[in-house]
Amino acid sequence: MVVTAINRLVVLPAALASTGAALAAPPRYLAREVPLLQHACNPAVPGSIAPVRATALADDGRIACEANCGSTIGGSKPFVALPDGTVIEYPRGSFTFAKPVGFLPDARMLLMGDTCPPLNGPCVTAIAVAAPTDAAPTTLASSPAASPYLVESQDNGWAVGWGPVVPSNAWRLRPDGTPNGTLEGLVVPKGTTATPTGISPGGVVSGSAWIGGTQRALRWDASGVGTVLDHLAGAASSHAEAIGLDGSAYGASGGRAGWWPASSSTPIALVPAGSPSVALAAAGHPASASPNGFAIFGTHINGTRLFRATGSLQWMDVGPIDASAQFLAWSIVDAPRPDFLVATALTPLYESVGFVWHQGDALRRLEEVVVNLPVGGAGQLAQLVAANAMGTILVNAGPNLAPYALTRLTDGDVDGDGVVGALDLANLLDAWGPVEPTHRAAADFDGNQSVDGGDVAVLLANWSG
Repeated sequence: MVVTAINRLVVLPAALASTGAALAAPPRYLAREVPLLQHACNPAVPGSIAPVRATALADDGRIACEANCGSTIGGSKPFVALPDGTVIEYPRGSFTFAKPVGFLPDARMLLMGDTCPPLNGPCVTAIAVAAPTDAAPTTLASSPAASPYLVESQDNGWAVGWGPVVPSNAWRLRPDGTPNGTLEGLVVPKGTTATPTGISPGGVVSGSAWIGGTQRALRWDASGVGTVLDHLAGAASSHAEAIGLDGSAYGASGGRAGWWPASSSTPIALVPAGSPSVALAAAGHPASASPNGFAIFGTHINGTRLFRATGSLQWMDVGPIDASAQFLAWSIVDAPRPDFLVATALTPLYESVGFVWHQGDALRRLEEVVVNLPVGGAGQLAQLVAANAMGTILVNAGPNLAPYALTRLTDGDVDGDGVVGALDLANLLDAWGPVEPTHRAAADFDGNQSVDGGDVAVLLANWSG
């Protein structure tokens, strides 16, 4: 069982080189196909099965998908694949297209899409909630203008998004004890419209708005009261890009990454001045006593590097990175834990490349750590969708961009069954010898491009069955 993986030269950024810390063995990920719903786009045409894309990942491993025909004939159908392989279809009612975008309590899903009257009349874009047992989704809001979209949702029912369904364009779904919650508009202090960027498990929202001709960072508390956040000293603008567990906001002021603590509207600088930077995500809690219990992630040097900070000016580059190509426009897809993130970057040809990082390891290209790439080979991990705190990474991959869940293999486990035993030893012996260049072997635990005695030692040390 092998995977395309280029054995590349890596360089340590200055912020890391001084530590002299040895890197861990490369992680190994097993790609598992997500169970799919078969949706016929045209029952009269054999084989007209809709392509499926993954759209969201829950903390408990549930995966939301859309079977989309790409045309109004057949439209699309939403469904959820459970960790045990069960596929649950969700109703779409009058929705021609219904995309599941967020998980809510009681097996309910937040849907976005186009809904049309049963007979005649214009179609509109809508936000809706549905459960598998419902006859049809319940529409919360709709617009004949621009499509609303979800920014972030929490599995406990809070969600935030943008769209012309409320006067400020910033809307929030509040779990108020009713089955579908309440959709409300977020009021902009001294302004009109806003762009929300995140929501905490407690309902606190981050965002930005233009107020008096100046871009200002905003934070709304759980009751909906908005606060205009201050600039860093000497700065003339600010924007908030993420919210933390405790309600801290993160973003940039005057082109410099900043952190607005939960109890203050005054920002704290995260990286030195002179390198355009922005904080994009945070994981853990600032009050954590664990040295690895909190981290802030962002980009600097005009988006060409990733950084990880644990406090004001306590930062370092996330790396090392692949030195064979220059990457730009880094973006953090998910940072579910302080020691784990997934990100994307663009090549000079503007191809999107997925990366994964674990504390103590290098920043790795995804296709270089998956031991069983879907048919289609390198470059087919084209859509990095999400990651959760369990360590699962969700991608649309292969030549058809079908959904796959990537799970990290433990030391000694070759086949991914969670047990290190005789079958793993047999698989290791079958793969004995040098690993083909540009490939990653499931039995090469230490990543030295050879299945050898060192790997046998690792397997025996982790024997469990």
